[in-house]
Parts: sequence; structure tokens; C-alpha cells
Amino acid sequence: MLCELPDAEAIRCPMSEDFRKDVQDGWQGQTETMTRLLPVVAVAVALLSPGRCQERTATHVTVTDHGSSVYDPPDNRVVHTREIAFTSGQTSYSLSFAETHIKDDAGKETIQGATVGIECRTGGKGQGWYPGDTFRVLADGMDLHRASSNWSSIRTLSQGEKGLVEAVLDHPKATVVIRFALLPGQEEIDCLIHLQPKAAVESMEVRMSCYPAFFTAWNKRRGDRWAATPVRSIEEPREPDLNMDAKEWKHVVQQTDLDPPKEWWVFYYDKHFNSPAGKGSGVCGLVVNAVELARSRLEVSDYEIGTTLIARSCSSPLHFSLWQRNVQDYEAPLKEFSSIAEDTNKRLSDRHLFSPSSLVAFDAAAELKSLQELEEAKINTGELRRMLEATTQRVKARGASPPESWLTTEAAALSAIADYRRALWKSRRQLPHGLRILALEGAHFQEWKLTEAAALLSPAAAVDTSHFSVSWQGDRLTSFPATEEEMMQYDSVALINVSAVPLREQGQKLLKWFVANGGGLIVFGGFYAFGGGEYAGTALEELLPVVVNGPFDVLRLSSPSPIVNGDKVGDLKPPVWKAPAMVMWLQYLPPKPGAIVPLKVRTAQGDKPFLVLGRFGQGKVAALAGTVYGNPPAGKTEFWNCPEWPAYLASVVRWVCGR
Repeated sequence: MLCELPDAEAIRCPMSEDFRKDVQDGWQGQTETMTRLLPVVAVAVALLSPGRCQERTATHVTVTDHGSSVYDPPDNRVVHTREIAFTSGQTSYSLSFAETHIKDDAGKETIQGATVGIECRTGGKGQGWYPGDTFRVLADGMDLHRASSNWSSIRTLSQGEKGLVEAVLDHPKATVVIRFALLPGQEEIDCLIHLQPKAAVESMEVRMSCYPAFFTAWNKRRGDRWAATPVRSIEEPREPDLNMDAKEWKHVVQQTDLDPPKEWWVFYYDKHFNSPAGKGSGVCGLVVNAVELARSRLEVSDYEIGTTLIARSCSSPLHFSLWQRNVQDYEAPLKEFSSIAEDTNKRLSDRHLFSPSSLVAFDAAAELKSLQELEEAKINTGELRRMLEATTQRVKARGASPPESWLTTEAAALSAIADYRRALWKSRRQLPHGLRILALEGAHFQEWKLTEAAALLSPAAAVDTSHFSVSWQGDRLTSFPATEEEMMQYDSVALINVSAVPLREQGQKLLKWFVANGGGLIVFGGFYAFGGGEYAGTALEELLPVVVNGPFDVLRLSSPSPIVNGDKVGDLKPPVWKAPAMVMWLQYLPPKPGAIVPLKVRTAQGDKPFLVLGRFGQGKVAALAGTVYGNPPAGKTEFWNCPEWPAYLASVVRWVCGR
């Protein structure tokens, strides 16, 4: 609940009783308001229940990179994982990339293999596609996920109109490019596999694993496994004399060859564990582009249902789609799956499905209009025009390339588009335009009055928001750009009492690129910022004009202290306070060499930094060591409630944006 947030903050940073009272007094009114709103909240929850939400059409796909983690089991293995999630409306899939390393006595790690898992989280957890190791790619019968294979690259290519993630598996025999795509409102996750041999390769196949409804025999429970195709149903072998209590369980497998032109989809289910009276949940489906297959086969058993796809060509991509429904039923899902399979198959034939949005949406005519705007403003576009012409040729070459070379030509086109976009972004920043700010809002963000400050700019700045929260699930952001192109929509980013954790490594590097290339950054203090926000040792810390210390860097001043002017900044006028602007709690942030301190706090121990400015690359950064905590004595005003504060903050925003 909202009114519990101060106690959550207390866990992160010790509070004095005086400060605790200050906070609780401020939250008392909100607690009473929440009590009156409980009936309204109950109605809202009912309206937003999964059943009702399914009726809504999703228009956006969010891709969230949860970053890397390390699992160190008690044996000599070390497992490195990376998780990326797709979300669109009620549809949710999680991709898990893992590398298993073997550690010797000296602590040196040797790669043993790499896996990819797909887990459907729509409607809760269920069983279906094996989330630990969904599929493997083989070349000439050799498993490319074993031995010295590793994930050399994992990146988000698009989100919004299309979610697109690429993972590159590197093996001495071949490089495997795997792409995953999700469209808004779509329940299936589409997959592409492209093999790039490093030596002669004659065959490529993909082996998949699913366990519909339950692990059955592994848990000494008898199931009723089935696989349905457009023309028949195949069941697991029947062995009535099997001893369920035997120490060693022998799995009996029914192997069946499929006819790809006729059996281009497969529906996997278990009658026993999917029935309402049984246990477990989950059915799953596969749709393949049959023209790309030489043959395929099923292996149905009381444990796993395995599927093998053997490609017609090693040099062309292989496309397929995976579907899962976490329910305790199979008849209705089978009808639904078979009804959408045709549309899914047509979608897999669209060569733009797995192309990044920046490539698909590139329009040379529209780009020329952008250059004409710059020329009307007397900005030289000679180099931009040359870049646009070269980029257009690269994009055309990608469209005309044969399947076996599309990755090479696509990489060249994407690189040209990225270079052109960066150059155009820098040139367009010279044009007069309304600023656009991305605000990541943490606790007490309202007190900082960023929205009011943005409204004072001429013209008023637009503020897009993403919300930061802390729970038992960890630190989270509702959204954050996944690509450079998304970042280039903004003039500056504001972190308002937000930790570095939910940005992950990818987000921090993206923010670093943004500032280095001319974007602005404002970081507001608080318990979840700077030291308490785990900035130390991250790419985010490199951007800052201050030194980040330990987690307990928010200090209560011995007495409320006023803000005073410090260093002069030519294009940033100091505020003229009609009455002292008081600070009660201050973040300890020593300025880095070369930083500018235009505002300080006059404490009993001397002047301390309140606002610190600096540059990183071509961008500007502002760090606010002040915090919006505490109450001033009678007759005094906290700085954030002084009438001069929004106007001064607006001038800081203008400064970091280079205006």
C-alpha cells in the first residue's frame, strides 16, 4: 500500500524518530484518503481482472531486459543467466539465456554449453515448452549448444509496434543467429534461426522439448500424452505393466515421421492432467513454415514430447512459432489453436516480421523533408545528404538480397541508418523546438515539481513518465527505452529518487550513450538515488559530476539550513529567494574535479553542495544533493515549496538540454 512506503524506505536507510514523525505526519492525510477510496479501488480491480482484460486489444509490446545473474550451485558448476521479457496486454513470455561453466580448483571457468528457454507467463505459470532448454540447434548432427558454445551477443532490436530480440550463439563449427518476435495482441512468440557455418555443413535441424500439463512420469504419475496435427492424433505408448514405484524409470517413446506439407502444425496436450479434475495446467502448439522443411518427426513419450525440424537448406533461415496456454483444458484450446494456425503460417512468410522497426519504417522521401527543414533554418546538410543517399542504397540492397545473405546486408543497412540518425539528431537539436523530457519517477517525485517547471519553459516541455517501485520482487520501472532511436526522442532524462538496479546494464549503457552524444541528465536526490540507489561502480556513476559513496549517504542536518549561491554559471542565473529556502536532509555528494557548484547549503559545518553541474562527452549533467525530506521550523519554508523553485528548476532543465 502507498501509506507503507516510508517504512520500506526505513529498511534502506536508518531514520531518526524526528524524521519518522515528519514523514508519517505527511502520510496521515493520504492514508485517510486511501481508506475512502477502497470501494473505488475494489471496483477498478474487478474491471481489470484477466477475463475482462483479455477483451482489450493490445497496441504495444514492451521488452524488458532483466539483466544478468549468476547461480553458483554446490558442485563445480557456475551458471550465468540473462532474462528478457516480452509483454503485450495479457500476453507475457520470458526468454532465459544461460551459459554453464565448469570451475577448476584454481577458480578458472571453462564453458560447458549454452541454452535458451522460453516460458509463457500468460495467465500464470503452467507446463508446456520446457523453460530451461526449449530448443537446440544441430549442424550435421552436432549439438551447437554444447562444448565451447557461448552467447556472444544478446540485444533488443525493437519494442513498441513490435518486440524483437536477437541472440547470437557462437560455436567453433558455426554461428547461430536466433530472433524472437512478438506483435501487439499476439499470443504466439515467433522464432527465426539462421545458421552461418564456419566450415562445410550439410544439414541443420532444431530439436524442441515440451512437457504439456505436468512432468508425469518424472513424478511417478501416469499421464495421457497426445500430439495432434491437421490430419491425425498421436498418443504416447501404452505400457500397463509399468511399475510406478520402480527406482529406475524406463521411458517408452513413440517416434513418428511427419509430412511437412500436410502436418505443418502440432498441438501438444495431456488429457489426464489438463482435465479440470486432474492436476497441472498447460497446452502448447507449434506452427512451422513447411516450405523450409525437408522433414520433421515427433517423439511422444510418458515424459517428454520431442519435435525435430530438419531444414531444407542450411543457408536459409528457418521460421516457426511457439504457442502456449496455461489452462486445465485441451479441447477448446485445440479448436482455437487450429483456427489461428493459418494466419500464423502466413505471418511467418513475411520477410519483414523479423526485421527491426527502424529498417522496415525507413522512408527516404520523409527523410528528405527533414533535411529541407534544416536547410530552411540555414543549417548545412551536405554531409547528411551524402549519408542519406548511402543509407538508401544499403536499405535497397537489403530488400533485394537472397535469404542466405540477408543478415550481412541487414547489418550494413542498420549500421548506415544508425549513423545517419545520430547525425540527424545532433543537427535537429539546433532547431528551436519544444523540449521533451523522460522522467523516471520514484517516491516523493511530486515535491520536486518537475512538471510545473517544464510548463514554465517556452514553449512548454513535454514530460513522459515511467514509474519506479520497490517490492519483494525487486526494484522495477514501468518502462524505459530499449534502443538508441527511442532515446533520441528526448532532450533530457530525469531520475527522480530512482535506483540504478531496474535500468540494468543495458539501460545504463544506453543512458551513457545518450548523454555522451548530447543528451541531458538530471538526477534528483533521495534514499533510492546515488549511494542508496547502488550507482557506485556502474556506467551511471561515470556520467555524474559527483563522487558516489556508500548506501547511507542521506544525512539529517543538525539544524535546518538555507540554500546560498555558489559558483557562477554564465547561462544559468542564480535564484533570488524572497525568504530563505531551507534544507533539512542532504545527500553527501563530493564534486568531482572540474565540476561546478552553483548552489550550496550553508550548514553549521560549512557550505555543502546542493546542485552540482558537469559535462560528459557532448552532454550536460545536473546532480541535486538536496532532498525533499523533513519539516522546517515555524516561519521557514522548505526549498521545494518556495515560489522561486519551479522557475529555477526550469532554468536547470534548459541548461542540461543545451538551451
